[in-house]
Amino acid sequence: GTYQSQFGKEGTGNGEFKSPEGIAIDSEGNILVADTGNNRYQEFNSAAEFVRKVGSEGTGSGQFKSPRGIAVDSEEKVWVVDSSNHRIQRFSAKGGYLTQVGQYGPNDGQFVGPSGIASSGASIWVADTANDRVQQFTQSGEFTRRFGGESAGAGRLSGSRDVAVDGSGNAWVADTAHNRVQKFNSSGEFVSQFGTPTPQGIGIDPEGDIWVAGYTQLREYAPTGELKLSLGSIGSGEGQFFGASDVAVDGFGNVWVVESDFNTRVQRFNDKGEYQSNFGKFGTGNGEFKEPQAIAVDSEGNVLVADTANNRYQEFNSSGEFVRKVGSEGSGNGQFKSPRGISIDPEGDIWVVDSLNSRIQQFTAKGAYLSQCGGTYGPNDGQFVEPRGIALSGSSVWVADTKNDRVQQLSYP
Repeated sequence: GTYQSQFGKEGTGNGEFKSPEGIAIDSEGNILVADTGNNRYQEFNSAAEFVRKVGSEGTGSGQFKSPRGIAVDSEEKVWVVDSSNHRIQRFSAKGGYLTQVGQYGPNDGQFVGPSGIASSGASIWVADTANDRVQQFTQSGEFTRRFGGESAGAGRLSGSRDVAVDGSGNAWVADTAHNRVQKFNSSGEFVSQFGTPTPQGIGIDPEGDIWVAGYTQLREYAPTGELKLSLGSIGSGEGQFFGASDVAVDGFGNVWVVESDFNTRVQRFNDKGEYQSNFGKFGTGNGEFKEPQAIAVDSEGNVLVADTANNRYQEFNSSGEFVRKVGSEGSGNGQFKSPRGISIDPEGDIWVVDSLNSRIQQFTAKGAYLSQCGGTYGPNDGQFVEPRGIALSGSSVWVADTKNDRVQQLSYP
């Protein structure tokens, strides 16, 4: 425990670092450092003299996005955890690229934000951080086994934020904390899943494709989970996103996205993903929002937005013109505390997830209060803890009971 020496300082030059997160030492005493913020790794000899740097920012072979772990295997090959590219890469002792393993997802051999890595004998062990598990591979990159991640198993949910129901009655759930979307049949039985980054909201278009709002991007998936389209980047320009929290698709295939953070607006795209228009800004007036978190579109093209921090929902016509606002802060009938989900039933009635009141409220198409279900905080059947998403199909109401890590199916009251 006696201090000996140190090296390095903040910067981008040789021997300089930006937020380094991983370190390893080879059999000859050379020191390898995952220079995370500089998207590279550096090698130093045992006297801490710079030897080489490997990598640059990118997604290609030998490039990195936030390398966070590094290890040396029994053959003196260097393994790097390329965290934001959701993979591990292998290099020769001299830094020559050899191979890679992994892609984004929850399945065996896939990763979500991996960070740590270790080598033991002929095995490579990877801390698959956001999947809450450790995976084991051979030195040739073949998956061997995994442990942990019980809560990430098929059909298990964590922090689920939204649910949508397709034309066949299947429920699609944004399993947010597990970075995936899961499909359940009308009986609640698990069917399939696919990986997607930080899903916040889900919408289903007339063709059955799944649209997922992922905070800074909008993605379209086939029902098989195949990625068909990826839109947007972080920003406040047209077609950019900063806090995309929900998505809805109308009967004409138009895609509506609500943003809850910096941008505080609604954007509309056509069925090809091309930007069309937007409306809204931060505030408390008509047509203004504070942290809106959900959106729905009725059969006539009217747009309904859960204006969460203003404790109300607002209705707009298909041109984005203000129609009405409903609700105020409170716990009485027709009042809200953080409404976070909204949906429309086949008769045109509006259902709102009144999150911090632990209930669901039903309104007429004109905003008159009708009824409610829930209203009791707790883990039992029919109780909720900060629910968010809602979808309706036939005579059923599906609710993403977020803090209870489940989806509940209710019948109309």
